[in-house]
Amino acid sequence: MSMTTFQGDTGTPFRFPISLINGVRPNLSGFTNANFTLHLYNAQANPPVLKVCNGGTFSVQTDTDGTNSIVVYQPVAADIDTVGTWTVYLSIIFSNGPKTMNIDTITVNPIH
Repeated sequence: MSMTTFQGDTGTPFRFPISLINGVRPNLSGFTNANFTLHLYNAQANPPVLKVCNGGTFSVQTDTDGTNSIVVYQPVAADIDTVGTWTVYLSIIFSNGPKTMNIDTITVNPIH
C-alpha cells in the first residue's frame, strides 16, 4: 500500500494497517509515541538520505475487524520537506521486543 502526499502537507496522516508475519493483527491499545519509530529512506538522493520521524504524533485506530491495529502518524513539515519516493518502515516496540513492519513507499510530490 503505497502512499502519496505533497511537500509540507502536515494535514494528511500516514496510515499503517499492522499484521504480524503469522497474520495476527495485534491489539495496539495503550501504545504511545514511545512504542513507534518511523524511518524514511531515499536511495535516489545523492547522497542517500535517512530520516527518523519523531516530531509528529502516533495514534492507534480501530480496524474494520474490531482490532486496534492501525497505526496513524501525523507528520511534521521536516518529515516531508523533500520531494521524492521514500522507502518507509515502521518499528514497533512490543513487550517482547521491537519488530520492524513490512516496508512501504511514500511519494512526496512538489507543490506547484
